[in-house]
Amino acid sequence: MRPNRRTALRLAAGAFGVAALPAAAADFQRLKGRRIVLAESYGVGSISHLPLTLMHAAIAARTGASVSIVTVSGDGGAAALEYACNPPNAPADSVFFYVGGLTTLLLRKASGMKVPLLEKVQPVGKISAGVSSALIVSDKSPLHSIDDFIAEGRRRPIRLATFGRLAPFGLELTMLERQLELAFTEKPITTRAEILAALAAGDAEASFLITHTVVAAPRVVPPPVRALLTFGAQRNPRAPDVPTLAEKAGDPKQAVTGSVLMFTSTANAALVDAMVALLSAAAADPAVKQAAEDFNFPLEITPASYVYEEGRRFERIVRENPR
Repeated sequence: MRPNRRTALRLAAGAFGVAALPAAAADFQRLKGRRIVLAESYGVGSISHLPLTLMHAAIAARTGASVSIVTVSGDGGAAALEYACNPPNAPADSVFFYVGGLTTLLLRKASGMKVPLLEKVQPVGKISAGVSSALIVSDKSPLHSIDDFIAEGRRRPIRLATFGRLAPFGLELTMLERQLELAFTEKPITTRAEILAALAAGDAEASFLITHTVVAAPRVVPPPVRALLTFGAQRNPRAPDVPTLAEKAGDPKQAVTGSVLMFTSTANAALVDAMVALLSAAAADPAVKQAAEDFNFPLEITPASYVYEEGRRFERIVRENPR
């Protein structure tokens, strides 16, 4: 029997909760001299690649380890997870970690799709919770505000570029429909570049991006789009005039903040603790903190127990926004 969404998410969150480990006393020198491979799904500048880029030099300096960032695209993050769990031709001194968002993997599981590796990996911890999604339109769009967007979406379906309902931003799409009573037609896309191309060509009227890429820091050139709404718990301080979904829906619970989470297939609890300690040390490095601020990407390292909390939060959101 296919598990219902609520049961599936509880099982997934519970599986992660069993593996929650304290990291306070960990010695990250256990990783010294190893080959550390960080597998992610979305490439340079993405929510999963950027924090690794910011911390790469600090991680290597503190361990003397060889640190590689590998992008393995496809299947909503599952391809990179598969790579990290079953790496090809891996040297014996290698340790692999998957870095990505929990949302997509749990949504896939909640829909009845199989994500078998999800039950086997150890969660390492959360890298950032200061990230949210943004509803975007072209900078040339006649829709200048979320109120324009809502009025138009209630008059006729808006053309939306989307990765699909069980992929990144699928939950945000469903929440717009349910909470703001909007209608959409969907243009399938597979990459961030396709989002921007579709908006520029007029093939789509709106889509989603991670807020920090839209509301860029001074040293970053933002894409030619306009944010109308964010899906965070509060307004982005760099975009104080852009409201949140919670504000427009009149319900403070309607918030979807993104998190970057790290997992490993190792059963070595000491290595899991060591990686949390290593990430914490790297994120606290003054140069790393300044670079993160320059990119509008706050780094916040917390241990694996957070993964359980994240699972429960998404269980509630999915339950309240059935697909």
